[in-house]
Amino acid sequence: MVIPEPDGQVDTPDGKLASAGREGPTDAIRAPCGCDRRSEGARPLSVRLRPIVERYRALPDGGEIADKAFFDDLSGNL
Repeated sequence: MVIPEPDGQVDTPDGKLASAGREGPTDAIRAPCGCDRRSEGARPLSVRLRPIVERYRALPDGGEIADKAFFDDLSGNL
């Protein structure tokens, strides 16, 4: 797909990316956009975040009650 760019600002950067990486302009644009074919086998975000969520849930409950007046004062809400 061609993206018309009247002043040519897009043509120059993608041409530089393509020549630096020895790939075509289309592939040079697909990689930063997340359209890269290599990402097709990537694990879903929920699966990648699961270990972090489990570590968070394993933390003990602090049992403290937040000081609403303190945080309201920090944010400027009265």
